[in-house]
Amino acid sequence: MNYTDLSVGDPISWLWTFEGGVPGSSTDQNPQGVVYNSSGDFDVTLQVTAANSTDTYTRTDYISAVTALDVVATIYASALEICATEEVIFTAELVNGGTTPAYQWKQNGTNVGDGTDTYATTSLADGDIVECEVTSSFSCATQNPVMSNAIMITVFPSFPVSVTIETDTTVICDGTTVLFNAYLENGGDEPFYQWKVNGVDTGANLPGFATSVLEDGDIVTCEVTSNLYCAVNNPALSNEIIMTVVEVLTAEVNIESSAGEICEGDEVTFTAIPVNGGTEPAFQWKVNGENVGENNDTLTTTELTEGDDVCCELTSSYECLVNNPVTSNHIFMTVNPYPEELEKPSGPDYVDLLSTQTSSYTTTADTTLAYNWAVSPENAWEELTVNMHNLTVTWSLTYMGQAVINVYGINDCGDGPLSEDKIVTIDNTTLIRENGSGIGLSVFPNPNNGTFTLQLSSESNEVVKLSVRSMVGEAVFSEEQITVNGEFIKTIDLSSYAEGIYFLILENNNTILTEKIIIQK
Repeated sequence: MNYTDLSVGDPISWLWTFEGGVPGSSTDQNPQGVVYNSSGDFDVTLQVTAANSTDTYTRTDYISAVTALDVVATIYASALEICATEEVIFTAELVNGGTTPAYQWKQNGTNVGDGTDTYATTSLADGDIVECEVTSSFSCATQNPVMSNAIMITVFPSFPVSVTIETDTTVICDGTTVLFNAYLENGGDEPFYQWKVNGVDTGANLPGFATSVLEDGDIVTCEVTSNLYCAVNNPALSNEIIMTVVEVLTAEVNIESSAGEICEGDEVTFTAIPVNGGTEPAFQWKVNGENVGENNDTLTTTELTEGDDVCCELTSSYECLVNNPVTSNHIFMTVNPYPEELEKPSGPDYVDLLSTQTSSYTTTADTTLAYNWAVSPENAWEELTVNMHNLTVTWSLTYMGQAVINVYGINDCGDGPLSEDKIVTIDNTTLIRENGSGIGLSVFPNPNNGTFTLQLSSESNEVVKLSVRSMVGEAVFSEEQITVNGEFIKTIDLSSYAEGIYFLILENNNTILTEKIIIQK
């Protein structure tokens, strides 16, 4: 301790007395370096002497000596091992810090903190050292300021946890099972999965979630809790998957036809009427189970036969159906045939008008048909009597040669094809004497090569008409008036005509004479 004299009046000597001090007294005006080796409260006395007087002044318990104290600072951390960016709070505890100690925190030797007894930080790195320098406000503190213990922090890296969920499709049919899968990052070896639909917990602790009870607009998520140390964003919530659930419908298709009963070869159109066919329905028409037609809602055909079964298979483009494809109703067609070709008429191939003027013919009997008979040429007959599939022909007495008979059937669908031709040869072997004619007739040679001689004879002057006809009645030679008075000879050349049978016809006074001529080359 150091003392200073504050006396007045020009003292010339001084006597200091230091109770408990070393030295115990001093005559210096201003003593220096008085030491108190024990604690306690001690008096200090000063006696001063001037030229003519002495004065003494005592300060009772002026010196209060106390024992010198060591200052101790100890710091503690809320955690010694942390994850990156995790907050740690350091707290300082003092011994002999006084009433107003001062704190200076240090991190790796750099001043930090706000001068209080705590220091909180989230910016620690692995191996960082934190300590605190404390200055005690206690006057008799030793080693002041004092440095606290050092704390080294172990900082582990952080692992951000994330989860993504996926599914094959977000558009499903009502009641369809859909599978969701979760894909983790930093989930650890035993992550915990909590699936959610519209925020409500569902499913099992598994990376996959399957369900068939979703509704339109449902939102599926997954919350995952990682078991990694230093996992951040834990638990993590996945992305949202919003589901579109489409109503399941029933597809139908009905077909209609322009006619249920047709004639063979008639055109008929079928029309398909779909229900829930979607925007791009596909149509497969079938006849007797075989695919026909094009991908169209109509089928037009002329190729149906009796009893054909027509239907249509619809494949809807609508995604959610309980029956796809679906088959329509069946339409069984009544197809009426046209008449078939009738049998070639049967009956006489040769008719001699000398014996009979009529002959009968018949063909296939069918009560469903009407019959149309034809005989040509028309000048070959006088009358046709038709009784269904039977025909009676009254031949013309003036016709000699061939006639053609055919027939076809008729029903509600129309006319059938003509039958095969029936060729009938019409002859008349009437002799001159039998008809009272005075003309004699001779042809030679017969058969011939197309050139022959005609010889006529009469007892009186006669005028005759001469013609030669083919088997079908075609006139190949004619001469209107020939006068026969005695004998008439004429050479006729038919060599330009084909081989076959021809008829020479001589008409006189309503009498007809015929002679068959055979041309052979």
